[in-house]
Amino acid sequence: MVVAQETASGRAAPRWIAVGIAVAMIALVTVGWSLVNALVPGRTALTAGEELALGGDGTTRAVLVLPDDGWEADVAASHPDRSYRLHRGPLVLDVERPGEAGDESPGTDLRWEGTRRVLLSQDPSTRVGEPSPVVSADGTEGLAADVNRARGPGTVVLLPSPDGGYAVRMLLQGTDGGPGTAPEDLARMITFSEEAEHG
Repeated sequence: MVVAQETASGRAAPRWIAVGIAVAMIALVTVGWSLVNALVPGRTALTAGEELALGGDGTTRAVLVLPDDGWEADVAASHPDRSYRLHRGPLVLDVERPGEAGDESPGTDLRWEGTRRVLLSQDPSTRVGEPSPVVSADGTEGLAADVNRARGPGTVVLLPSPDGGYAVRMLLQGTDGGPGTAPEDLARMITFSEEAEHG
């Protein structure tokens, strides 16, 4: 009988050790993940006048220039020289340079229809208003419209590059029906220039 009790208690010890090791591993992973999140910033503060490069096509380059302080870049969702996700209070601004057009540059109307389709593919409940003309900081003409999506009302801006080789698309959301940023002001955040000017 004494032998049976010793055997039973001997089996229980390894089970408790295994459970203890599993709990310790979970705690270690949880603490480690928290430390990684603390060391890698989720958002980076941006300042007025800061330029965010959107790349170009070898002839021209597009740059997003922030008009005022208060914007933050979402580090995980931003890809320098291609796209950025910016936050300012409840506002979320996605700015991207979709792929180049290739040999034949589609016109602004065709690009606008493509923008509509992309927005609808991302959120089938999207409603896009009638486009109106806007102008970038360097005078490049584009289109803008109000949008309404599951995330609420917003604005979409499309600015084809001066040579038509690519475009910049901006989507502002989170206005909650308030004024947000006017489409004209969004468009003026973009500047196109010759590639040589950016070295």
